Amino acid sequence: MNGLIDSALARTRTVMTIMLMMVVSGIISYVAIPKEADPDIPIPVFYISIPSESAGSASGLFRK
Repeated sequence: MNGLIDSALARTRTVMTIMLMMVVSGIISYVAIPKEADPDIPIPVFYISIPSESAGSASGLFRK
């Protein structure tokens, strides 16, 4: 691993050129990806109901 770091430090121009090419290709890829202004994403909705005998039984749960 130290050999890799030493060779990268010795060849700074090559490393900087490769890094610049990667950044430019990333920007080109980001621009080329099709984007939608208002995408259709289905949002799941869950409704949970718990039946009880009366409203009075639930009020006893909140009293201390």
